[in-house]
Amino acid sequence: MKTVKVFVKTSLQGPCIRDGRYAAVVEYISSKGAVTREISGEEKETTYNRSVLLAVIRALDLLKMACSVTVYTDCIFVKNTAERGSLEDWRRSEWKKAGGGEVKNRDLWQQFTELADRHEIVFRFSKHNDYSHRLTELLEAGQ
Repeated sequence: MKTVKVFVKTSLQGPCIRDGRYAAVVEYISSKGAVTREISGEEKETTYNRSVLLAVIRALDLLKMACSVTVYTDCIFVKNTAERGSLEDWRRSEWKKAGGGEVKNRDLWQQFTELADRHEIVFRFSKHNDYSHRLTELLEAGQ
């Protein structure tokens, strides 16, 4: 199984809803050597959590075969939600929270779970990484 690292950054921080950008660098080794692929995008009236999810989904979408993926992010909410079984609980409860309310960003969580079913994914908390500068450049290029 191919080992892949995904490094994620967004232009948003905090709970505010505003226009935001996201970027990710996907790194893996191919038969021809080290490969890095970059993605970036934007969404109007979005949130920090939604931007992180979009970056992760777009990065996972690049992978055409099952991979062992490590996602580096500074978003504790997305990391914890993906790792602590919440997604499976939500899926079983038809995307309702324990209190009966709708899961926020349901559309993205559903896309993430479909992609995650294909891969072995772990998350690592990381504010800074080898691609921090490049991710910042990608975010600024779209503004």
